Amino acid sequence: MYLADSSIREKVEWVRDGSAHKLIVKTENAGIADTDTDNGEDDAQEMAILSAIVHITSEDFYMASDGGYHGPGRFNQPFSDIKLSCTGGRLKIEELGNDFDRVVGNLKWLEEQVVTPGFHDRKGLLTGLPSSPKIKIRHKLFEVTIHYILKDIQLH
Repeated sequence: MYLADSSIREKVEWVRDGSAHKLIVKTENAGIADTDTDNGEDDAQEMAILSAIVHITSEDFYMASDGGYHGPGRFNQPFSDIKLSCTGGRLKIEELGNDFDRVVGNLKWLEEQVVTPGFHDRKGLLTGLPSSPKIKIRHKLFEVTIHYILKDIQLH
């Protein structure tokens, strides 16, 4: 879904997933999905995939294959936990720049929909000055998967 689309707010919703929330595509049963009360059945909730067109510069760009890893140290995390990151800002092409303004507005709206009541300080997807916001982009370098290796066993 294109984040600059003015109808995106009617197409997605946040649902509780344990102690977190996830953004899903709204269904006919909108508003009643809650995985905390899951009875073991798979509701087949479709995760919302969001897209935007942004300008990525060399500033704040840490998506090299090594993730900027400098080796083990007192404050460094293990290489397997590295998350690549960069920021995306407003494009100079006027039409796409206007889209970026709508993207930022929709991201702010999405963040407001999932705020825990009573909390004022929070981390979000936006960074930079209010006059020139940027969107944080992160990608985990490694994902944990479990593979079972079965060996042929011959009994005699």
